[in-house]
Amino acid sequence: MSIQVELDAIAQAVAHQMPLAYLLTVSDDERVHVVAVVPDVGADIVCSPGNRARTNIASRSTVTLVWPPVDPVEKSLLVDGDARVDGDVVIVTPRSAILHVTR
Repeated sequence: MSIQVELDAIAQAVAHQMPLAYLLTVSDDERVHVVAVVPDVGADIVCSPGNRARTNIASRSTVTLVWPPVDPVEKSLLVDGDARVDGDVVIVTPRSAILHVTR
């Protein structure tokens, strides 16, 4: 089951999740790359992933961030967005967000 989260409520939803998120990108050979990040959430989401994630984003800007729940019986937060690289950081503009039941 999924519950839609309004874009202006993402920061509030993140406050109930683990402090880290998983950033999912896709490489040129269409493999998913996953890296743990500690994002700063505002209107945009800013994080500092490694070189591979930044390289993937330069080619394919669509990303997903997944925040696991603090308690496994709670919901994960999934945010899809458009990313851009700015030096060592990635800036994600959210396009959609849902809370997803993990069990």
